[in-house]
Amino acid sequence: MIKNYDLIIVGGSAAGLSAALFAVRRGLKTLVITKDIGGQLSSTVDVENYPGIQYIEGFKLATEMQKQAEAQGAEILMSEVSAITKTGKGIELQAGEQKHFAKTLILAHGKTPRSLNIPGEKEFLGRGVSYCAGCDVEDYKGKDVIIVGGGSAAFEGAHLAAKICPQVYLVHRNNNFRAEAVTVEAVKRLPNVKIITDAELVEIFGDVSHQVRGAMVKVKGEQTEIIAKGVFIEIGFEIQRGFTEGLVKTDKLNQIIVSATQETSSPGIFAAGDITNVPYNQAIISAGEGAKAALAAWSYINGGKVVGADWGKL
Repeated sequence: MIKNYDLIIVGGSAAGLSAALFAVRRGLKTLVITKDIGGQLSSTVDVENYPGIQYIEGFKLATEMQKQAEAQGAEILMSEVSAITKTGKGIELQAGEQKHFAKTLILAHGKTPRSLNIPGEKEFLGRGVSYCAGCDVEDYKGKDVIIVGGGSAAFEGAHLAAKICPQVYLVHRNNNFRAEAVTVEAVKRLPNVKIITDAELVEIFGDVSHQVRGAMVKVKGEQTEIIAKGVFIEIGFEIQRGFTEGLVKTDKLNQIIVSATQETSSPGIFAAGDITNVPYNQAIISAGEGAKAALAAWSYINGGKVVGADWGKL
C-alpha cells in the first residue's frame, strides 16, 4: 500500500527538519525520510553561531529540531531512499520495501561521508567504526581511539576525545592541515594526543566479539599496528547523485541548482541545504533554505498563492 503525503522531505538535518517544521505549520501532511538525524551538524562539537543560542552541541541542536518538528505533526521515517520517480500527479519514492507518494518533494539530504574503502571499514561500522566523532566518542570513555583526517571535524573530534580517552591517535596523509591554525595548535599541546602524519590506514581489524581492536597504519611506507577500540573517519563529505540522477539539474560539483525560492529545474521538486549550489554551508543558512523550500512547496500546492506570515501557536 502506498502512503500519500502533501510533502516528502529527504534528509534529516537542519534543512530537512526546518522544512518539516514550516510545512506542518502550513497544514501540509509531511514525511521526513532520513538515514540519520543531524548529518554534518551532528559532527560539530560546539555550535556558538546559531542565532538565539549562546552555545549548544551540534547533535543536541539537531535532536531539538527533530522534537520540535515531530511535536507539531511531522512524521519521521528512519530509512534510505533508493528511487524517486516523477509521475503526472506527483512524486513516488521507494524507501526500503515501502512506497510513498507526495504532491511535492524537498531534497535536503546534504553530503555523505567519504570512505577510506579499506578492509574492515564496512564490516566494523557501528562496532567501533564511525564517521562522526562528535556524535559517538562519548561511547569510548576510558578507551584509546584513532581519528583519521586533517580538517576541522578531525581536530575538533580529537580535542573532544582527549578529554575522556587515555590516548588519541590523529592520523593524516600529510602534514598540511585544513583545520584552523588555532585549533591545530590547541590539539598539538594536548599530552594524550599523538599526531601521525604522512600516514594512512590500510586495514581495520577486530577481536573475537567482532568489535574493533585496532588498525594497521602505513607510516612513510612501513606498516605498524595501532591498538584502539574506536576508529573515527573524518575525511570530509561528498555529494552522491544516486536517486537524483536525471531528476533535477546540477552543476559541475553535483550540487542541485535552485532558484531564490529553492525551486529546482523540475516543477514540484525543491532542494535545500548543502546539496544546493547556494554558497556558505552553515546550519543557519541550511535551516533558512529549508523554511523557504517548505513555503514554496505550500505555494505550489495552492496554485501559487502568496505565503503570509506565520506567528504564534498552531
